[in-house]
Amino acid sequence: MRKLIPILIVLLSPWAFAKTQSNYLSKDDSSIGVTVVEPKPSFSDHLTLIGGLGLSSFDYKESVNPPLKSTESATLVTFSIGAEKIFSPDKIDPTVFRLNLSYSPTNTTYVGSTQKGEPVPATVTEGSRFFNFETSALFPLSNPLYGYVGIGYRSWVRALPGFAEHYRWGYLPLGLVYKVPLKENNVTLDFDGSFRPMFMGKMSIYSTETAASESYDLDLGSKVGTKLQAHLGINAGEQSAIIVNPWYEYSAISESNLLIVKDNNDGTAFGIKEPSSTTYQYGINVSYAFNLQ
Repeated sequence: MRKLIPILIVLLSPWAFAKTQSNYLSKDDSSIGVTVVEPKPSFSDHLTLIGGLGLSSFDYKESVNPPLKSTESATLVTFSIGAEKIFSPDKIDPTVFRLNLSYSPTNTTYVGSTQKGEPVPATVTEGSRFFNFETSALFPLSNPLYGYVGIGYRSWVRALPGFAEHYRWGYLPLGLVYKVPLKENNVTLDFDGSFRPMFMGKMSIYSTETAASESYDLDLGSKVGTKLQAHLGINAGEQSAIIVNPWYEYSAISESNLLIVKDNNDGTAFGIKEPSSTTYQYGINVSYAFNLQ
C-alpha cells in the first residue's frame, strides 16, 4: 500500500455536528453526583448545511498472479456538500437524517503489466473521477451508544491509456457510534464503526480513443466493506461548528463474470474478465456546518 500522511479531506460529519449543536445544556448536580442534561431552546430542528474541501490517500490493487500486476494510487482532492435534519428535537436523543454528496476529480498513478506479464512503468493518467452519495438515519440505542442505517452509491471512472473502466455499486452502511461523555459543553468526541455490504456491482469498459466506442458491461458481485472513524466537534458559534474526523476505509469487489466478445474487424473472439480487487483509503476529514434558521 502506498504510504501517505493525509492532510485534509472534507466529506461529511453531520452526526458530530448534531451532537455538538445538540440543543442540550449540561450542569453539575453535586447532590446526586452526576451531570444532568436538560433541554434548552435551540435551532437544531432546522436544516443544517455542511461542506468543505480536503485530501486523502487512495490505494487500489487487483488480485492477479505474478508477473501480472495492476495497481492504482492517488491523492484525492474531495469536494463535499450535504445536509441533515433533526426530528423530535425536544428529545434528549433525537433521530437525525443525513445526506452526503462528494466528488473527486484527480490524476492517478498506474503501475502494472501487459497481458503477457511485461512490466509497465509508472504512468500518470488524467481524467479519473470519484463520486459518492450516501443517506442514513442515526437513532439512539442506549446512551452513549447509537446506531445508524442507510443506503449509498459509489462511482469510480478509472482512466487508463486508451480506454476507461467505470466501476459503480450500491452499499448499505450499518454502523454503531459511541459518544464519549465530556464535561466540556462546546466539544464532542465519538468513535464510529460500520460494515458496508455492497450490491448491484457493475463495471463498464470502453475506448477513449474513438467517440463511438462500444461499452462492455461486467457484474462485480458483492462483498462487505468496513469504515472506522472518530469525530471531534467544536462549536464555532451558536449556529455553526467545525468537525474533524480521521478515518480509514476498506472496500473490495469480486471477480466478474467472463464476457465473450467478437471482434467486428476480423471476427475473432476474445474474453473479458475483471479480477477481484481491494481498495484502501484513509484521511482526516474537516468540515464546516451551518444551521439555517
